[in-house]
Amino acid sequence: MKSVRSFRNMLVGVAMLGLSLGGASSSALASDVQDDGTSAVSSPMEAIKLTADNAVAYGYAVRTDSDGQQWAMDAGTPDGDFTHAVPIAEESGASTRDRVVGNCGSSWVYLSGKEGYRSVYTGYDIQAKFGLPVSHVWSVAVYSSIDFESFDFSGLPSWGAERWFETRFIDTQVIEGLPISTIAGGSVLTTGGLCVSGSPTDTITG
Repeated sequence: MKSVRSFRNMLVGVAMLGLSLGGASSSALASDVQDDGTSAVSSPMEAIKLTADNAVAYGYAVRTDSDGQQWAMDAGTPDGDFTHAVPIAEESGASTRDRVVGNCGSSWVYLSGKEGYRSVYTGYDIQAKFGLPVSHVWSVAVYSSIDFESFDFSGLPSWGAERWFETRFIDTQVIEGLPISTIAGGSVLTTGGLCVSGSPTDTITG
């Protein structure tokens, strides 16, 4: 759903989106050439220890079963359903949002097309050694100097698929010759823990 705001509120929205994407650094960005020849901006994803605090901080629900075991799952999961849930191990002094050394995957976003036919493409790849994706909290913002548009892709990815991606047509207004930009990312709950995006960005000229 599109959300049109004033320029000032748009900037606030983009800043808040950056915080909701986990606050991971986007300094290590790279440009990857896709199959269609388009350049996509990607950034590494960092593994995060799966604790109850971390799960809640990144937008997941934490529920306890009849045996006292805590589970992390998609926030929209019905009560009593642990089908797509990941058990939370007992905490052992891990601090909130503690990052594990090394990358658990990569995420990307890019804009393409011309006025009336523009689209945004986003997704991620998770390294198999960090587990298989179970759920994700994922957002994309597209903005210019005069307009703002956001998309929420949160939910359940294809079960067991290490790669996930989505494309959406956009109608963000932009003054000819000025930039239109996007920022994407979030976090992925896997069978091995949490994997947080580095919030990749992309910009094209309107």
